[in-house]
Amino acid sequence: MEADDEERRKERVVLAAIVVFASIAVASLLVALSYYCYIRNKVTRLGKKNRSSEPHLILNPLFGSKGTATESMKLF
Repeated sequence: MEADDEERRKERVVLAAIVVFASIAVASLLVALSYYCYIRNKVTRLGKKNRSSEPHLILNPLFGSKGTATESMKLF
């Protein structure tokens, strides 16, 4: 009788540990997903902020990085 009670107590402890670790795993996945969404939103906003009606500077290996896209096109 005592052996059965001891075994059931061990099973409950193991089950509780499994539930705790599973809860921690799910919580960490939710934190990682929310952080991913936060970073993605920041990058998207930064991209939208940088898009304007002005031409962007381009890196031209022949003429350096000065000038805009339209100025570089005038050279050709």
